[in-house]
Amino acid sequence: MPKLLAVGCSWTDQNYNTPVNDEHGIKTWPTLLGESLGYETINMGISGSGNNSIMKQAINGIHRENPDLICVLWSNQGRIDLWNFEHLLPFNLFFGNIQNIERWSSLTQKFAATMVRRLIHDEEDLNVIDEFFRNMFILNDIATHRNIPIYFGTAIKIWPHTHYKVQSKNVDEVKRYKRFMKEWIRNSYFNEFDKKKYKEKFIGWPWLEEVGGFTMEELLKDKDRNPIHRISEEDNHPNTKGHEVIANEFLKKIKI
Repeated sequence: MPKLLAVGCSWTDQNYNTPVNDEHGIKTWPTLLGESLGYETINMGISGSGNNSIMKQAINGIHRENPDLICVLWSNQGRIDLWNFEHLLPFNLFFGNIQNIERWSSLTQKFAATMVRRLIHDEEDLNVIDEFFRNMFILNDIATHRNIPIYFGTAIKIWPHTHYKVQSKNVDEVKRYKRFMKEWIRNSYFNEFDKKKYKEKFIGWPWLEEVGGFTMEELLKDKDRNPIHRISEEDNHPNTKGHEVIANEFLKKIKI
C-alpha cells in the first residue's frame, strides 16, 4: 500500500488530546486524507512544533518511511524551536511569551529569552521569513529529487499572532505588521515560490489574507468570521468536521 507522510503541529498531531474529546477521539486530516486516497498514513505531526521542527520531522519521515506522498501543514512564525541540552528535550518559544521566558532559571532558556528579545525589540524578526521559506525550499528539493509529490498548506496565521495583533490600536504594531507583509512579498524565496510551477503545490498561497491568501484557520470560520468546527470555545483546534475541511483542501490539490 502506498504511504502518505503528514507533518505539522497540533493541527496535525494524531495524539493531540483535550478533556472534551469524546471517547473515540478526533479523526485528524492525515487519517481522513489517507482513507480517501487508499494510502497508509504516517502522521509525524507534533503539538507545539514550529516550522523548523516540522521541516526536520519531514526529512526524518522521508528518510525512514520512503513515502509516496507528502503533505505539510505549517505552523506560524511566532514559534522558535530550540533544543534544551540540559534536559535533552526540545522546547518551543512563542514571541508573545517573552516575560514568562525571562523568569526561567535554565541557562539554555535564558539564552533563548535573549534571542527572542532581539527578534522582537531589535526588529530582527524579518529573518524568520527567510528561515520559513528555506525550510520549504529544502523539503521541496528533497521531494522533487526523490520524485515524491509534495503539497503545502498552513494551519494558522503566518504572522506570530501571540505577540502581534492585526487589529491592534498600537500604531507601532500595525506598522510592523505592514512591514512584515511588505518584506514577505519582496523576499527572494517568495518570488521563486510565486512562479506558476509551484502554485499547484500550495493551498491558500500566499497565506496572507491581505494579498488574497488564506490559512486553514480562516477556512474554519463562518460568514461573520466566527470560529466553527472547533473542539470547543476554549480549545480552538479543529474537531473531526474541521479536519474534514482540511483534508478536502489537500484532496483538491493532490494529483497522483
